[in-house]
Amino acid sequence: MSVSDTSNAIELSGVNVFRLGKRILEDVNLTVQKQACCAVIGPNGAGKSALMSIFSGYTWPTSGQVRINGHVLTSEHMSTLFDCRIHVMRDHGRFVASVV
Repeated sequence: MSVSDTSNAIELSGVNVFRLGKRILEDVNLTVQKQACCAVIGPNGAGKSALMSIFSGYTWPTSGQVRINGHVLTSEHMSTLFDCRIHVMRDHGRFVASVV
């Protein structure tokens, strides 16, 4: 994946995640611009960890689209995803994510 000057760093469109018959995320639309700082906050069970798992490639959405630097993310991109790594760390109760 190469970095496009006009694309956003992360885009989620209509993302849904269902696990074991339970809705984890429903119709999530999110855009994070390059070099932006983004905080994901919410109550327990709101889906913050599921969202971070999608960013890092550990969880695939049941439906919807994920774009990293303008490229649609699919399972075929896993090897190249690490060239454009998204760091997700938990820091004193907060998740910190960055696109490198």
